[in-house]
Amino acid sequence: MSETSNVRRVLAVVAALAFAGVARADLVRLKNGNVLEGKIIAETAKEVRIRTASASEITVPREQVAEIEKGEAPFETYKKRAAALKEDDAAGHHALADYCLQHRLLPEAIAELRRVLELERDNPAALAKLRPVLDQRAQPLLGQAKRLQEQGQYEEAEEPLIAILEQYPDSSFAAAAQHHLALGFAARKQYDMALTRWRRALALDEKLIEAYEGAAQAAAETGQWADAIAFTDRAIENARDAAHAARLRDRAAALRNLAKLQEQDADPKTRDASRLAAEARVMMQLGQHERAYARYQDAYDAGARDPELLKLLCDYNERRGLIRLALEIYVHLVAANPADDELVRRMEAVYRERMGEEVDGLLEEVRRLQQTLLADSQGGKPIRYSQVTEFTRKIGQIRGLSDRLYQAAVEALVESLP
Repeated sequence: MSETSNVRRVLAVVAALAFAGVARADLVRLKNGNVLEGKIIAETAKEVRIRTASASEITVPREQVAEIEKGEAPFETYKKRAAALKEDDAAGHHALADYCLQHRLLPEAIAELRRVLELERDNPAALAKLRPVLDQRAQPLLGQAKRLQEQGQYEEAEEPLIAILEQYPDSSFAAAAQHHLALGFAARKQYDMALTRWRRALALDEKLIEAYEGAAQAAAETGQWADAIAFTDRAIENARDAAHAARLRDRAAALRNLAKLQEQDADPKTRDASRLAAEARVMMQLGQHERAYARYQDAYDAGARDPELLKLLCDYNERRGLIRLALEIYVHLVAANPADDELVRRMEAVYRERMGEEVDGLLEEVRRLQQTLLADSQGGKPIRYSQVTEFTRKIGQIRGLSDRLYQAAVEALVESLP
């Protein structure tokens, strides 16, 4: 059942309760003709304090009161009726549940309806009354959890979700609570725990399409290809429309392709570069980007030199700040495309960035040495020959760094040429 349908049912129950009758409350009739209705919470010789139905408290001077008429509060009536009720009286518990619903005693109504269902498991009337009341209590908790997850507060969102499962496990929102717990675990890359929660969500609602898709993704992240394929196939059966089903079929085909590739090459040490690259492409199609880039790197290490693969790895390593590795790959990429001026310019930019990082490190060392020499000189300490030698050597390193890096890049490029 969709969450929209659940909301409509909850609103219907709220509307019904709003127009239900209320038990007779305490009445305070004033001399000016006004009447206050609610629960008298304190009386003295000088004043009367009453809590109204809106939960506000009003204190009235005794000289303004004409008459007080006390009635029994709904909860007091409930306690008396519950005490007189036999445990196995299903009809009596059902009647008492109706009284509680009429007077908005929702926790007590839930308890009585659950007792009816313990005695008469398939009582349709009790089931029809219980579910909307549970949903009314569970819906705000689910809304709270969603807002927290939207803010990235996944651990904080667990509290209201677990409250739904512990207090209202038979509500329409229990499956959604399991689903959102799974989303939180998946966001933190705890895929095994996410998969467990998605399985529980599907046990409660076998048509929850989002849970099938999430479970398939979690299974794929943990290498459980058979489960990933099975969940995707079930998602196809429950697809929202033809376009959605088509996307899911493409995903199922990619999963089968990846499973086949990995079955053929179970030993990572024996896998060849072309197969590693093929696995990476399928992982990218499945949205497993980090794993895909790692597999592309494996393919490169195994000897893959496809230009598209090299471009992907260059971009990826630049974004991660792995300048040395990016420059190494650029050398091979330029060797395969020597006429591509754009590639050459990009390699030069990476080269300058790497050179800048190393120069910055050397400059920092020079500054520290300089400060030490100045401090010793001003403090009257003799400057050691080794200090001057080290300072001079660092300066020489900075001057020679550009030429050395350039020469290393040229040598690597020459070695890569056929």
